[in-house]
Amino acid sequence: MIFLRTLYLIASAASLSVSAQQTNLAGQTIHFCGDGAEWPPFHFWKRVNGEKTKEITGYDVDIITEILSKHQIKAAFFLPPWKRCLLEVEKNTKYQVALSSSYSDTRNKLFLYSNSYYSITPKFFYSTKRYPNAPPNIDSVKQLLSYEVCGLHSYNYTGFAEGIRNEDINMIAKKFDQVISLTLKNRCDLFLARYEILSGFASIGEDYLSSGDIKAMPIPHGKSDPFYLLISRQFKYAYELKGILDEGFAELERTGKMQLILDKYIK
Repeated sequence: MIFLRTLYLIASAASLSVSAQQTNLAGQTIHFCGDGAEWPPFHFWKRVNGEKTKEITGYDVDIITEILSKHQIKAAFFLPPWKRCLLEVEKNTKYQVALSSSYSDTRNKLFLYSNSYYSITPKFFYSTKRYPNAPPNIDSVKQLLSYEVCGLHSYNYTGFAEGIRNEDINMIAKKFDQVISLTLKNRCDLFLARYEILSGFASIGEDYLSSGDIKAMPIPHGKSDPFYLLISRQFKYAYELKGILDEGFAELERTGKMQLILDKYIK
């Protein structure tokens, strides 16, 4: 299940009550980047008759456009490779904000985090061809990591459960279809993914789960994984932008509109 939430923290002075004053960002365009491997239902290329278009759509796009338009700020969206997205945001070159990002201490040093605006469920996935009768018996993170566990290049897995480190994961693949193929070929014992994202690919014609070849299991002591926007610390108006976005998340959640936007994409 996808949980929508805003973290009600005491904001910094630079982030308070931005809606009550004229913003320096009015009339500007903020450039957002997401994962080029796509991240449905949060950001992906729109399909028409099953064909990928050049239009980027999804929950992220709708939420951000809704918030920024009230401040006369424009948003432009791009889906480069995820590693490039993060590098360009860090440097404040092509993009100022990265979409749908999980938390890590390393990222917190490099980027300014928005408040969380949704949470999803991490799981481990296995091949039913390799384990036809029952899933592998895994009762702890230590036991999980005794397997060859794979993931996607440049992804962050530290929020999946306490004790999971990125260096423990073989980030051998660039896209989900690749890590699934490697698992079916027994080059990976298991792989980690957020269940809602993997199942969300069915809505864009890439159904990875209905065949039954891959199944999901809960990660021992796993926890809901909150997601944020990452704002470049090199961007002149980073704290002002954070304040606008955080206020917007709170307002959309309070009015129920955040859930209505998500419901457009979750059938």
